[in-house]
Amino acid sequence: MLRTSILAIVIVGGILGSCGVDLVLAADGCCAQCGRHCDVAKVCRRVESTKQITVTCWGLQNEEFCLPGPSTPDCECSEQVCDADGCCLHGRPRSLFWINWLPSDRAKIFTRRKLMKRTVTRTVPTCKWVVEDVCAGCRGALPK
Repeated sequence: MLRTSILAIVIVGGILGSCGVDLVLAADGCCAQCGRHCDVAKVCRRVESTKQITVTCWGLQNEEFCLPGPSTPDCECSEQVCDADGCCLHGRPRSLFWINWLPSDRAKIFTRRKLMKRTVTRTVPTCKWVVEDVCAGCRGALPK
């Protein structure tokens, strides 16, 4: 309870101190434009500003690729990979086998569609309305 009371006094004192008003005159207020203590009235004032808007765009992009025809085996090959020079752990030679394949000449072109994402951010003008205490002298100078 004590902390809340102290916090309220500090906040009110900070607000009134920025207006140049003593705590005794707190009920009267001060002008938000010129800061003088005089007869003030509440007015709505438009404040211009900007904000950023982000939108996500989705689309499809075509991509071409080649798909080859069936390959045919050409020959079986082998090679001794471990010989008598001592590289083998078990001391006996090992053979490596593979098949050479002949590619087909009948490749076809196909098209696939890829999903694409793009994020666009723009800064746009905006405004908001604020309530201010303004004296009669400054009220006439405010834009309509």
